[in-house]
Amino acid sequence: MNVNLDGLAALVQGNGARVVERRPAVKRLADVAPEEVKWLWYPYVPLGKLTILEGDPGVGKTWLALRLAAAVSRGEPLPGLDGVPREWREPANVLYLTAEDGLGDTLRPRLDAAGADPARVFALTGWRGTDEKGREHGGTVTLQDLDVIEAALAAHRPALVVVDPIQAYVGAGVDIHRANEVRAVLSGMSALAERYGCAVVLIRHLAKSTTDRAIYRGLGSIDFAAAVRSMLVVAQDPNDEEGRRRIVAHSKASLTEKGPSLAFSIRDGAFFWEGVSDVDAEALLAPRVESDGEPKLPRAIEWLLEVLAEGPVPSREIEKRAEVEIGASKRTLWRAARQVGVRTRKVGRTWVWELLERHGTDTGPTVPNNSLAQLAHFEETRATQGFSSTVKSRTVCKSGLGHATVAAGETSFCAALCRCRSSM
Repeated sequence: MNVNLDGLAALVQGNGARVVERRPAVKRLADVAPEEVKWLWYPYVPLGKLTILEGDPGVGKTWLALRLAAAVSRGEPLPGLDGVPREWREPANVLYLTAEDGLGDTLRPRLDAAGADPARVFALTGWRGTDEKGREHGGTVTLQDLDVIEAALAAHRPALVVVDPIQAYVGAGVDIHRANEVRAVLSGMSALAERYGCAVVLIRHLAKSTTDRAIYRGLGSIDFAAAVRSMLVVAQDPNDEEGRRRIVAHSKASLTEKGPSLAFSIRDGAFFWEGVSDVDAEALLAPRVESDGEPKLPRAIEWLLEVLAEGPVPSREIEKRAEVEIGASKRTLWRAARQVGVRTRKVGRTWVWELLERHGTDTGPTVPNNSLAQLAHFEETRATQGFSSTVKSRTVCKSGLGHATVAAGETSFCAALCRCRSSM
């Protein structure tokens, strides 16, 4: 399915009517008054423009976006060129689009921890409407739903809009690797940002490649980078032995000179600025190998806690994701599991990992009590290709995908261990 370029162009122009005759629109530059760029956060986030904030999973992109949202909602200062927050501003509204975090269990607690005014933060969760017969309808929102987004902007007049992550909001049928489709979607959002004078921050994951320049490392077409006026990248500080400090670096600045890199950390569920850093975007994303040939253990621990926070995950999936997302070997992952406190158990013919505290029991084997040799044995002997077709019960899980359930003790679990992650 291709993007409806004509429809998007019509919406960008402010109407959905079909154009019968088209004429060139030309302006003499002598009739255009020069304007200064306005900033939400100089020199990182301009008003009326698009900004990308990107990084690997678990490095703190969302935390940084929420800290920015909190500062906007309270009118608090953000770090200047010397890394020190100084200038207060008028409090303003924030419009937040999130596809990865629950509003009640993740977004609101993190906003509270960041010190936000929740009365000024609005989550755009979808659209509602009625047809000609008065029947109600609704659905999710993508960046192609410019009429819905514009209505939200007109109603709440936010100074900041956050889209987290951009991949989830480009819309069905849009290939993020095709420049013409990406530009068509982003041009609509860019027009709305300019019309309403708000800063739009698009959060994006990085691609697997570690050889490209920082500006090319984001997932999808290079046109993402071409369409935005500023790009920020977040990663672990390579000079921090404990692996706790993060760096946000300027990888693209079209409207001014790049700002200095800034350090921050997340400690005890709270965000802390830590001043200016001399690590630029290229150094931040340069491939690194530790002295023992493995990524730093603290990063693997943090990643594992995040992945297992919502429930059990097949161990094969954990290992593959750890390798792709943080470059961790199985040995590093198992060491992290021992420190976190991971319980291993078998559901049907598949081994899963889960947090011991979440499960609420001390029965069953735990990674801290298993040797690496035992875990290696699990890898060699477990079956990971799904459940046997001889399972008699065809009760399906809650995902609606037709997955069978399988009994485990007195409880039945999704045989495919899909994202429903729920017992039946």
